[in-house]
Amino acid sequence: MRKYVQGFIGGFLICLLLSGTVVYAATGSSKIEVYFKNLTYLFDGVKKAPPQDAKGFIYNGNTYVPLRFITETLGKEVKWDGTTETISIGNSTTGTTTTPSPTPTPNASAQNEQYLSELVYDSKEGDAYAFLSLDNWEKFAWNTIIGDPFQIHGMIFRHGLGVHLNKSGPPWEKETGGAVTYSLNGQYKKLTGYVGIDDSVSKSKGKGKLTVTGDGKVLSVTSDVIANTDSIAINVDITNVKVLEIRFQSNRNDQVNLVFAEAKLVK
Repeated sequence: MRKYVQGFIGGFLICLLLSGTVVYAATGSSKIEVYFKNLTYLFDGVKKAPPQDAKGFIYNGNTYVPLRFITETLGKEVKWDGTTETISIGNSTTGTTTTPSPTPTPNASAQNEQYLSELVYDSKEGDAYAFLSLDNWEKFAWNTIIGDPFQIHGMIFRHGLGVHLNKSGPPWEKETGGAVTYSLNGQYKKLTGYVGIDDSVSKSKGKGKLTVTGDGKVLSVTSDVIANTDSIAINVDITNVKVLEIRFQSNRNDQVNLVFAEAKLVK
């Protein structure tokens, strides 16, 4: 971690940097010591990297991040007006009217997508009956603590389903694992997400897999997933599916915390 001394605006402290360049003010400027860090940025669970010249830094216990990188990654335009020292994000049009603006309508993407973890399930069975977690680990089991986030090979996910799969069990459990069932009534066209073994069992020797079934027909089966490897992305056609089943399985050779991260239904 490299240490720098740079000029900084004292009267106009920009907490979120527009770029990685140094900004000076004609008056009221001072010099500070900052520590640039290789911060990790996750947008809806997906890692994004800023330009090399726009690293974040820490000053007086606060973390400062590149504004242009953040806003443009979120689909907003950012502008800097040096004349008025104004930062504009998104629509920069200004006016004098005091009429309240209408509440913005959610974009089409938000209207047409649904996290599976936010949908009420119809039933759960097997391992999922006792050990289903939604959006984070809800059970104290297999090295997880209540509230722990889902994490696959260093990547944290804020949404999804997780199931603890035990090391051994009766023969029928060896085959069936645990399943969660949802009534979709043919409303959705795609099921997307990422499948992997949570880092809480990073030393596990077990293998896991996820099976997606629609109206009794197998639509997708992942290849075996193992600990300490990247998640597997899935994109399943569920057009006209009325009843969706998500089945979590392992080979029972070891304890496996299997995660279906960022599981999302798309209309």
